Amino acid sequence: MDQTVTIRASVHDTEKTLIISVMLVILVVFVFLRSGRTTFIPSVAVPYRWWAHSASCTCWATAWTIYR
Repeated sequence: MDQTVTIRASVHDTEKTLIISVMLVILVVFVFLRSGRTTFIPSVAVPYRWWAHSASCTCWATAWTIYR
C-alpha cells in the first residue's frame, strides 16, 4: 500500500504550522516590545535555529545510517 501521499501531506502541514508559529513569535515580540530593531533578532534567530537543528539532525541520521 502506497502511503506517500499521506506522508507528504503530513510534512506539508507540519511545515505550514512551523511557518505560522514563527510569524506569530515575531508578531508577539513586536507587539510587546514595539521596536522593529528588537523584533529583527527573533525574526532572524528563530528560522536560523530551525534550519541548523534540522541540518544537524539530518547529518547525524545520515552518519548513523552509513556507519551502522
